Amino acid sequence: MKLYKMKNILGKMCVLCGIVCSLNVQTATATPLDNLRDLFQGQRYTILYEESMEISNGYEYSPELKEQMRQAQQIRNRIRQSSVKNGKLQVDSDPMKKPRKYLITSDGTKKFRQDFLSGMGGLEEQWCYLLDNNQVLMYMYSNREKGKASRLKTINTLSDEEKPMFFYGGDAMQGAVRALFPELSKNASKRYNLDNVSIPGISREELYAQLEANERYRLVDSGITQEGLQYYDMESEASNEVHLDAIRFYFDDNTLVKIYHVVKSQSYMHKQTIQIHEISSTPNASYLVLPRELGKGKK
Repeated sequence: MKLYKMKNILGKMCVLCGIVCSLNVQTATATPLDNLRDLFQGQRYTILYEESMEISNGYEYSPELKEQMRQAQQIRNRIRQSSVKNGKLQVDSDPMKKPRKYLITSDGTKKFRQDFLSGMGGLEEQWCYLLDNNQVLMYMYSNREKGKASRLKTINTLSDEEKPMFFYGGDAMQGAVRALFPELSKNASKRYNLDNVSIPGISREELYAQLEANERYRLVDSGITQEGLQYYDMESEASNEVHLDAIRFYFDDNTLVKIYHVVKSQSYMHKQTIQIHEISSTPNASYLVLPRELGKGKK
C-alpha cells in the first residue's frame, strides 16, 4: 500500500512538473508580436507615433481605403459638429495627405488620444480626447493660446462601437490593431453604414461579409531583415492572386518600431507607414486627467 501511494504521489509530481515546464516553454517562446498583442489586450500603454501614406503614380485609392476614410471622415464630421463654435476649428478634408503624429495612452479604465495638427500661417494645435466613465471629453492646445488648454467640450456623437477603436488614434493604427484581433472584424453591419451603397450583383449581406474578410488577417511569414529587425507579415483573408492586403510589423529587440501596410491590385495601390517614436507598457497618468486650467467643469 505504501508503495502504491508513493507511486501515486510521484505520478502527480511528474504531471505538475510537466505543466510547469509547459508554461515555461510557452512563456519563453512568446514572440514580439504576441507581446504586442498582450500590450493592447491589457489596455495599459503609452505610444507616440506618426502615420503617413503614399499613393503610387498611376494608381488610385483602393475601395477598402476609400470606405475606411469615408467612415473616419464621418466620425470627424460628427465630432466637429458637436465641438465647433463659429467655425473656428477646422478638420482636414483628407487627413492622409501629410504625416500626422498621435499620442495614445490608457490605464485600463481611462483612455487618452492627442492629434497633432498643423494649419495655415504657422498654426499648431493639439486636439485632445479623454475617455472617462464612458464619456468623451475634448479640449485643445494651440500655439495661439500660449500653450494653455481651452474649449472643453463633451462629445456625444461616438457610438459604443466606435469609442474603443477611436482611442487608438489614426486610421492606420486602428487597422493594425484590427489585424491583431480577428474578433474585432465581426458585426460589420453595426460599424459600417452602407444603406446608400449599392454594387450590382452583390447583396448587402455579401458586402458586409467582404468587409469583415478584409479586416481578418493571418500570420504568413516572419524573419529578420538585413538591418537586424525582426518582422512578422500578416495578410488579409481577402488577399488572392490579383489582390494583396498585407501588414508587416517591425521589432527591434522586442520593441515595436514600425508598421507597414500595403494594399495592391491592378488598378490601385496605397502604402501606409506607422513610425513608432515611443512605446511603453506604463500609462502616462498626467494625460488621464483634465488639465488644471480646465477644472472639473464641462461645457
